[in-house]
Amino acid sequence: MRLFVFWRRFKVGGITYFLITRKIFDSPIWRDDPHILKLFIYLIGEARHSKEPRKYSTCVVKRGELLTSLSQIRDANEFFKRGIITKWSRAKVSRMLNYLEKQGYIELLPDTFGTHISICNYDYYQTKENYKTDSSETVPDSSETVVRTNKNDKKGKNEKKYTTPPTPPKEGFVLPEWFPKDLWKMFLSHRKGLKAPIKKESYALILKKFQ
Repeated sequence: MRLFVFWRRFKVGGITYFLITRKIFDSPIWRDDPHILKLFIYLIGEARHSKEPRKYSTCVVKRGELLTSLSQIRDANEFFKRGIITKWSRAKVSRMLNYLEKQGYIELLPDTFGTHISICNYDYYQTKENYKTDSSETVPDSSETVVRTNKNDKKGKNEKKYTTPPTPPKEGFVLPEWFPKDLWKMFLSHRKGLKAPIKKESYALILKKFQ
């Protein structure tokens, strides 16, 4: 499944930075209009990361949300084009926001004070326990059994052993527990929107790519 890019804001020694999943390279947004990718990354970076909501006179901004405006987004994302500083138009910002909402990346919240945006699945992707960590390049998923030993162990004992995830029953497709249901639904909806729906008999083959 093509996962979306999600970051986490950290602060160490006064320096703020983000984590990003390598799955971004397989995400549809990576092959889309680069301006849309830039906007999405900007929105995630500006979203409130604290679990404590921030209260305004007319609304409350929760974790994974931001309160901004079309003009503020435009001014914060200047870029050079043929040596000239260029800005998006307010209309272009609005179109890109609507596109991100239609594709399930964000949600535009009704508000009377500015442009209120919520990043979809922000909390899930900003919880470090949901990320897999490993010292090697290959990171096993939750369906794998990993055997690790010390470097001083006998030859052959320091190999990783993996168990094959169970295959779906013949009577129908069952989404594995380790795969987020909401992301699977968004993926199917995205493919349907591209007029390239996936046949049910191909579901299992697609999931194997992410094991």
